[in-house]
Amino acid sequence: MVIGFIPTMSFGCSRNQSVSTPPLQPTPLPENEFIELDLPIGFGYVSRHIDVFFTDPHDPQRGMREDGLDRLLATAIDEAKVSLDVAIYSLDDHVISYAIIRAKEKGVSVRVAVEGDNMDSAAIQNLITNGIEVKADVRSGLMHNKFMIIDGMEVWTGSMNYTYSSIYDDHNSLVRIRSAEIVENYQVEFLELFEGKQFAKTPFPKIEVGGFTVENYFSPDDHFAYRMVELLNSIDNSARFMMYTFTADDYSEVLIEKASEGLEIKGVMESTTIEVAGSDFKTMQINGIDLIALNDEGVMHHKTMILDSKIVIFGSYNFTASAEKKNDENILVIHSPQLAELFLKEFERVNSTNSE
Repeated sequence: MVIGFIPTMSFGCSRNQSVSTPPLQPTPLPENEFIELDLPIGFGYVSRHIDVFFTDPHDPQRGMREDGLDRLLATAIDEAKVSLDVAIYSLDDHVISYAIIRAKEKGVSVRVAVEGDNMDSAAIQNLITNGIEVKADVRSGLMHNKFMIIDGMEVWTGSMNYTYSSIYDDHNSLVRIRSAEIVENYQVEFLELFEGKQFAKTPFPKIEVGGFTVENYFSPDDHFAYRMVELLNSIDNSARFMMYTFTADDYSEVLIEKASEGLEIKGVMESTTIEVAGSDFKTMQINGIDLIALNDEGVMHHKTMILDSKIVIFGSYNFTASAEKKNDENILVIHSPQLAELFLKEFERVNSTNSE
């Protein structure tokens, strides 16, 4: 079933003009199933508790820089009534920044944490000029998160930065989760970033969300690598991954071992990262892993792995030592064949790009 997406107004970058889209949660929704949305640019699937969206850098209309996934985020922000907390590595998209400003102007409590190296963008400076408190992370590791919390009710996360290139040119995911426990996890992380609080234990590292088991981790505090190796060792049949950069030897060693046992291991990486120091691309490729370097106009920016067509791992976390030990990152592990199917569709779309 495909639900049509019918724009109701011309969408631009006007500060005072809120956006309008059809509901992201058409009702009634069946339990544990996803319904496809017909988006102007990109791909979208909604369920009762989890929605997933993918950018489409090959859409012929993307050059207009309109009606992309920034519109979905702006719509969600315009619906905020109480609070908006944003932790974003990079923001230059004015559709999103103007929505944040509108939220502030109507009385919503707005806080923004951003990577210190990216404070100079016009969009960030515009937030500050309009009275929004923006905190820059200036530690040696990156504040690499890309998430927002709306009204203490939902979290938007994924690999997508809030930039025009990330939304319109690159391959990325954007996921919306409605869960009080997941919100609390991300709220704790946000306060660490925004208020400089010391590490606090993730309140709900493993919960049920709409019939799906969800594991939630934040690096470097949660030492996710131990769980990641455990998950990789549990593979019975297959693994698919889309990874911007891959230098984590402990992960590649398990994948190579699984490939030697006859399991189907396939991957796509961003071509501009395969020659970086420590890249595992060539080692994996010559040791039996079906791996391609995506040479696309935009960037293959996903940080995703699908295990046995039933577990999806995604977030802001690349498979690198920096992501594990230095950067602030967030990771979700969702046990759901239905969600895995959607990420596998994205894998096939991205994988097929090289032959176009």
